Amino acid sequence: VFFFQAEDGIRDAQESRGLGDVYKRQVSTQSTWEIISATIEEMLAKFKRIFLKPTIPVVVVEGTINSWTTSYVEHSLRLIDKDRAQALAILINSQGGGLTQSQLIYNKIHQFAKDNHLPIYSFVQEQAIGSGFTLATLGERIYACSTSQVGGVAINNWYSVKRLLEKNGIEIRKCSSQEQNYIHNYDNRVNELGEDDKEFFKKFFDERYRQMVKNIFEKRANKIKISQDEYITNGVITGQKANEIGLVDQLGTFQAVLTREFPKAKLQIISEHNWLNSYTFKISNKVKLGTSGILPVSYTHL
Repeated sequence: VFFFQAEDGIRDAQESRGLGDVYKRQVSTQSTWEIISATIEEMLAKFKRIFLKPTIPVVVVEGTINSWTTSYVEHSLRLIDKDRAQALAILINSQGGGLTQSQLIYNKIHQFAKDNHLPIYSFVQEQAIGSGFTLATLGERIYACSTSQVGGVAINNWYSVKRLLEKNGIEIRKCSSQEQNYIHNYDNRVNELGEDDKEFFKKFFDERYRQMVKNIFEKRANKIKISQDEYITNGVITGQKANEIGLVDQLGTFQAVLTREFPKAKLQIISEHNWLNSYTFKISNKVKLGTSGILPVSYTHL
């Protein structure tokens, strides 16, 4: 622990304020161990940059975007060796999903790249539709295959179980402060939708979809060569067409592009398979060792 003297007129932390020629001792808030630990971390980071091969971590976003996807991406970012990473790649194969969850994922990845000064490259595999394409706009450059499915369409499906409940003698009773409880009808899939219900939902989903399209155009700035209305009308298009109108920057696969751009770096794919293996490892060690365990850094190398 270190001690310092403070003279009159110095206004640092409360503990160090001096009155006249009366001196107080200020206790440093940083312990010796913290200083040593920070020094070791800095030396280790320099060692990695000098002696170990740089990497390009590839975060995979696949399937329907939901809260599980958000948790997975957050965990994936923690697995990245920030000292060795030269760039961050996002590999997308998603038909879309929750707009809110996609925005949360967008913010997490964007902040991570900003904090670690990493450029982002986005790659569309089979498809990046709706909120899936929203994530693709993370990249400073977006790549797709000529046959990839790119774009957006607002589709919301649900099944009515009213007849099934009636057949089994189950009655649903509800009480609402509103004359028409649309959210109840939508969430419970019980009541048949009338024309007023359908019109309500059409406007509701259209408003959310247009907000998403607006965000896409803001992020792509002047690169897109069509209007927002044309984007909505086009719906889902091929990667070839998307490249022509500026939705993507270039055609190409992530292996070819990243190998060309970073010939000395190693690609590290962080996939759901890696995550599940890590999670299983943690749980099994918790049972055997009686500790919380540590998630191993699990990658697929190319």
